[in-house]
Formats: sequence, structure tokens, C-alpha cells
Amino acid sequence: MRRGSVWAGVCGVLAAVCLTVPQGGRAVGAPDAAFKGTYSYGPQKRQTIGAYRTAGTDVRPVVMILHGGYWARDSDWSGWARKLAARGFVVFDVDYRLNTDARWHAQRTDALAALRWIRAQAVRFRADPRRIVLLGSSAGGQIAANTAEYTAGTAERPAGVIALSPVADPYLAWRDGARSGASAAQRRLRREAQKLAGCDPRKAVTCRAVWDDMAARTWAPGGPERPGGPGMPMLLMHFAHDFVPVAHSRGLAKAEPQATVSVLPGTGHGMKALTRPAVERRVLAWLMARVERSADRA
Repeated sequence: MRRGSVWAGVCGVLAAVCLTVPQGGRAVGAPDAAFKGTYSYGPQKRQTIGAYRTAGTDVRPVVMILHGGYWARDSDWSGWARKLAARGFVVFDVDYRLNTDARWHAQRTDALAALRWIRAQAVRFRADPRRIVLLGSSAGGQIAANTAEYTAGTAERPAGVIALSPVADPYLAWRDGARSGASAAQRRLRREAQKLAGCDPRKAVTCRAVWDDMAARTWAPGGPERPGGPGMPMLLMHFAHDFVPVAHSRGLAKAEPQATVSVLPGTGHGMKALTRPAVERRVLAWLMARVERSADRA
């Protein structure tokens, strides 16, 4: 678990204030006031959640983070988890099985299991189970958008999704990675997407069905699996020069009427968007608007 390695040295020096107990639903390491610990939401090694909440007895809305990394590695969101907790959210930073652990749709299954765990533990963390927004970056954006569309119209649906540079259509990434002039990142994304699917989309009809399932638009109101169903509020953001092009989000927005696509000037990807103060303010405003609307409808 990436958080454990970050704080191992701190706990060695400050042993009196660090908590170390087994996992399986109990805290593992509490290095600061916001970080509450790491918890297991399932039996698999990577099915873990880092929980963040600042002091107070009020019931707060939830942000559930799904990290990026080509579905193949971790990326560290602990800093932003603390910032969001300081802004008044209960934050759950979710790890999920990578493409080396399991093929699709294990990643969506993990996201669904994490959502269920958060709702089951809502009283423990004084979190509002009706007001959960998914925040995903890159590959995590694909999982967040897909999971949200998949659950729309059910009791499991979140209140909304913010996706930064989401690989909303892995088949598009697979195709782009084969083009002449594709960047190293795009070529890697192609390889990792095929590993996620577990098959070459050119080889069999059953394989292409897996690729269609991975695309969030398939489960959107304008998609083949849920035509005319309820929409899912989404904020989808890409840089103008992003190795995951805005075509991913625009394709999803054609099928999802409640999606807003934003193109940021310059070059960048995923989490880098939040380093721009104007973008951070917009994301926070969108989060607050979503959870307030969800509370009004409850």
C-alpha cells in the first residue's frame, strides 16, 4: 500500500503517536489528524481504502478517489485527499486490482464493493451515504465514469463524477496507440488497455464485447445497454495537449446529457489539473453543488 511506505519513517521516529494494528477493516497507521487509517473492503490484497476526515461531529459529504496509472500502477493521492478533507469532505482513497491482478470487469467490481463499504461504514465516519462523488484520474477516471453509469438508476449510484483526463473509451486509446507518431505514453496505454481487456479486439466478437463494456458511454443513457435511462452528472476535464485526448470525454458526453466537458489550455494530464488554482476552485465548486443538490433530493 503506497501510504504505508510514505509514513513508515514517520512512525519510526514518532512511535508514540502512530497506530499500527492489523487490517481487515481496522486502522493501519494514523500519522496525522486527517488520516484515519487504511481499511480492507474485500479479501483481495489490493482491496483497501485510505480514509481521511478532519475533526468534528457533523455528517459530511463524501469524495471517493480512484487513482490513475494505466490500470497498472499506483499514483499517490494522499495529499489531495488531505486537502479535500480539510475542505469539509470525508475522503476515501481507493485501491483496486490492477490489470496484472485481474482482467476487466474486476476493477468496476472493486469500485462497486468500495462504494458499498463506504455506505455500510457511513455512521462510523459520520459520512453521508447519499452524497458520494467519485473523483477519478486517467485510468481511474475510466473506472469512475464506467461505474457511475453502470449504477445509474439503482440505489448504488453516486451523486456525480469528476474525471480528470479519463480514458473513457479504452478501445479509442488502443487504436490511438497504434498510429504512426503515437507518443510513448499512448503506446503504453494501448498495451495496458489490451492487458486490461485480456484480448485483442480484432480477434473475436466476444472480445469486442469486453471492450464495449469498458467504455463508459455503453452504459450511459444514449448507449446500447441503458437507452433512455437516467443521466449521471459529470465534470470531464482534459488538457488541450493531453496524451489522453478530449475525444474520450466528448464521445461520452454524446451519450450522457448531464456531462460537461472542459478543455484546459496547455499540456498536462490528470492530477496536474488540480495544481491550477482556478481549476481547483472550479472542482470544489462543482463538488459542493453536487452534494447540495443530492441533499435537497434526499
